[in-house]
Amino acid sequence: MQDRYPLLDSQTKQITGHFLQSLKNFLAAAQAGQQRQLQEDLQDRQRRLVHQERLLEQAARDGLLGSTGISLLLSQLNTWAEEEALKVALRYPSIDLAAQGGAICSTFQWQLAQEIQARWSALQVLQEHSWRQRQIHYQEQAGHWQTIAQQAFEEQRRQQAAQVQWWTQVQQQAQQAQQHWAGLAYQGVEMVQHGLEQHYRFAEEIHRQAVQQLGVTARRQELLVEQAVRRAAVQRWATRCLLLLAILIAGVALFGCAALAAIHLLP
Repeated sequence: MQDRYPLLDSQTKQITGHFLQSLKNFLAAAQAGQQRQLQEDLQDRQRRLVHQERLLEQAARDGLLGSTGISLLLSQLNTWAEEEALKVALRYPSIDLAAQGGAICSTFQWQLAQEIQARWSALQVLQEHSWRQRQIHYQEQAGHWQTIAQQAFEEQRRQQAAQVQWWTQVQQQAQQAQQHWAGLAYQGVEMVQHGLEQHYRFAEEIHRQAVQQLGVTARRQELLVEQAVRRAAVQRWATRCLLLLAILIAGVALFGCAALAAIHLLP
């Protein structure tokens, strides 16, 4: 029993002593006519027990029934002892504690053992149930994440396969494009060579026509030069003839003037 309910041996005397002291104080208040105050104290202890019960249940769900759970249970049992003392004082305000203290103490210790057993067992059951629920949840989560991981792996594998297929298609298209452009380049080279041949033939034809045109131009220039030379020679002889004619005319005029002057000067 000590292993299952660790508070029985270590805390029973302390809780029993707290109960007897509280009962003594509450009986004095009841005998003094403070029943209303005792009723309010009872309601306060009941509200406190509800709050402590919630804290213990949460600790059990969280798996904290170690030192934390024992401390919370000890606090709750002390509050429960005060509640029991208040009930006795309100129900039996004229009880003789000195005469009946032993029987009351034995009855309380039996109730305390039953209370510890009931509360601690319920908390352990709740903790075990919460632990199993967490294990189930973890297993479900593990299975869920395993499923997600498997789906992610399959998706990654599909993506890799799609990438490989896409890359293969790209390589094939690249090879086809290379072959296509290689064919176009070869055709372009042939066209360029053919164009160069045509260009060379055209250049030769232009050169031949240019040579002929230059020959014709040179012959025409020679003729023009000969004509210019003849024209210049004719003009030069014409100028000389005109000059000689002018000299003859001038000589004849001078001679005539000299003759006239001689005629007039002679007596």
